[in-house]
Amino acid sequence: MIERLAAEPVLPVATDLLVQFEPGWPSLDAALEALRLIATQVAPALGWRPRRPAAVAR
Repeated sequence: MIERLAAEPVLPVATDLLVQFEPGWPSLDAALEALRLIATQVAPALGWRPRRPAAVAR
């Protein structure tokens, strides 16, 4: 996924990355894991950096 997104010619001017799941699929746990991977691996590989440190979940 990272390679395909990085090859997109519009990536340098993109301001948002939208992620969508079909309701009910995948499971909540799988969707949360996918979002975690996007935030920790995909987005940083594309040059995204958070503006501030993430809050610690309690």
